[in-house]
Amino acid sequence: VGINTSDGKTMKSSVDIIMPDHFHVISDRNEIIVIPEGSWMKHGDSWQKLPMDMSRMIGQFTPAALAEAEQNMTDAKFLGADTINGEKAKTYSYTTSVSIMGIKSTSNAKIWVSDNSGRVIHMESDGSAMNKTTHAVQDITYDNSIKITPPN
Repeated sequence: VGINTSDGKTMKSSVDIIMPDHFHVISDRNEIIVIPEGSWMKHGDSWQKLPMDMSRMIGQFTPAALAEAEQNMTDAKFLGADTINGEKAKTYSYTTSVSIMGIKSTSNAKIWVSDNSGRVIHMESDGSAMNKTTHAVQDITYDNSIKITPPN
């Protein structure tokens, strides 16, 4: 679950991901499913299969994009212990630059890593791309029961 603010506009979203190629995005603006079989967008109560491959739009989540972000990570720092959403965690900050669909993006991020699971459970970032700035806040949960399939 996340909140993204850009140009004074705020968008709330929820993203289910089954790596490497299954995505279900629900936001204030729309709902989209992207899987290898195709891409669909919900209009009102009905789904429409999109004529284009939307997988490039969600390229920031692919293993290759994540690996690029990790390779380009700089200024990583351990910030200390904290509690977020009632869970004890260690906090870190870093800067990273990536290129998605030919667009260069730079962000400064702070992450909370759960003491229990060792996984990232919260992230806050300030980024810039194409002369626009964004602020994002994400609460991250892990659920192995998630299924992402074509809509009926």
